Amino acid sequence: MTTYPIQLTDPRLSSPLPVAVAIHKVERLFPAHRHDFLEISLVIGGYGEEVVNGAAHPMMPGTLSLVLPFHVHELRANPGQPLRLYNCMFGVEMLRSVGEELERLKERLLEGSARRMFLQLSEAETGKLAALFEELREEYDQRRSLRSAMLKTRLTELLIRVDRLQNGGAEGQPEQERPGMPEKVWKVVSYMHNRYQEQLSLSGLANTFHMNRTYLSEELRRHTGKSFLQLLHEIRLRQACALLASTDMTICAIAYEAGYGSSQTLHKAFLKYKGTTPGEYRGSLGAEGRQLQTIPQN
Repeated sequence: MTTYPIQLTDPRLSSPLPVAVAIHKVERLFPAHRHDFLEISLVIGGYGEEVVNGAAHPMMPGTLSLVLPFHVHELRANPGQPLRLYNCMFGVEMLRSVGEELERLKERLLEGSARRMFLQLSEAETGKLAALFEELREEYDQRRSLRSAMLKTRLTELLIRVDRLQNGGAEGQPEQERPGMPEKVWKVVSYMHNRYQEQLSLSGLANTFHMNRTYLSEELRRHTGKSFLQLLHEIRLRQACALLASTDMTICAIAYEAGYGSSQTLHKAFLKYKGTTPGEYRGSLGAEGRQLQTIPQN
C-alpha cells in the first residue's frame, strides 16, 4: 500500500469570505492530510504531537502552530490526554485584505519554509492569544452586522501577533526591503499558489490578468526577488519536498501532484534548485524522518 495524504476541503472556505474559526478536539489521531488553505492553531488542552512534513514537535497548552497550503501534517494525542485547540483556517486570498502596509507580512507567510512554524508560548502570551482566538470565534459564529469587516480586522491582528512571536517580538525587517506588492501582482502570486498543479506560463498569466508579459515579468522580479520560473519552481518544490518527507508515494506520483509532468522534469528541477535528486533528498531524511500514515489506494 502507498501513503496518500488526505486532501481536505472545507465548503466554508469557498464562500466570498474564506475563513473559518472553531475549537477542535483530537481524541487520538487526525491522520496525515493537506489542504489548500492556511491554518493557525493554538493548543488550549491536552498533550500530543504534530508531524509536519515528516518532522514531529510536541503539542501542549500554549503550542502555536502555522500550517501552509503545501504542508502535509497530522495530529496525535497522548492516550487519555485529548488535544483541544483553536483553529483559524483561511484562504490565501484573505491575505489581500490585510492592507498595503503589511505587504512584507504576506510575503513572509508564504515564504514559510524558512520560518519557525511552531512556538511554545508563555502562559501570559497564551492567554492573550486565546482571548483573540475566542473573539474571532464568537464573531464568526454570531453573524452580527459588519461581520466581514470585523473578521478581517481580527484576522489581521492575529497575523501580526503571530509574525511578531515568530520574530521574538521584533518587527522582523527583511534584509533587503522591497516595495509593497501591488494588488494586481499579488493576485498573480496568489493564483500561482492555488494553481501550481496546472500548466502555468508567464504568457498565460499575463493574458488571464490582462497585463503585458514583459511588465508582469519585471513586476514579479521586483516584488518577489525571483523570476516567474524561479517562483513557480519554488512553490512546486515545496509541495514535492513535503510529499517526499511525509509519504511513501512514488516519485512519479509526487511529480504529478507537484505540477511537474514527469519524474524526469522533477529530477531536473531538484538538481537545479536543490543541488540533489528527489531520491537522495528522501534518503537523507531517513526512515525515522518520515512518519507515515498508510492507507489503501482506492
